[in-house]
Amino acid sequence: FNSAIYMPNIINSVAIALMFNYMYGYTDGLLNKLLTAVGLSPVHWLPDNYLISFSLAAIGVWQFTGFNMIIFIACIKSIPNELYEAAEIDDARFFQIIRYIIIPGILTVLELNLLLGINSAMQAYFQPMIITDGGPRGLSTTFILKSLKYAFQYNKFGRAAVMALIMMAIVLSLIGIQRSLMNRKGNMYV
Repeated sequence: FNSAIYMPNIINSVAIALMFNYMYGYTDGLLNKLLTAVGLSPVHWLPDNYLISFSLAAIGVWQFTGFNMIIFIACIKSIPNELYEAAEIDDARFFQIIRYIIIPGILTVLELNLLLGINSAMQAYFQPMIITDGGPRGLSTTFILKSLKYAFQYNKFGRAAVMALIMMAIVLSLIGIQRSLMNRKGNMYV
């Protein structure tokens, strides 16, 4: 089961984007063929509005859920069994075990996964590039896709370099905000 959930993480991102491009097709896409097979009408999975971002984000969720799952499972298994035994002796309920044992035990890894997720979301490139090329009307253009187009399509390398610096400043400020919030919650870095 773990291997099956982790498998999308090791598949090439370009192959995944091409696979979802086929699945999202309106006339011959796999998802719409399944919908019509059960008697429902087809859906525009890549609509001409801001909802296109949800379709592209679903690809990233599908691809990276296994990676996060493996990390969280390993972190939960690293919590000493003595804590669970003490909770069982104290007749702790399931949600109390989660609140007082598991969440404090995985808080550092939760912060790391949040940081990696934000970083990955800010650098999303393959899905919008391959599936929509930033369209329709630029609705699915990401910051990194725009900066790469400035550099290699329009030959404006200075503007692309400034955009890269802005991206770095945004990521560093998000990291600073995240660290300050996590420090307030539990003094994790002491």
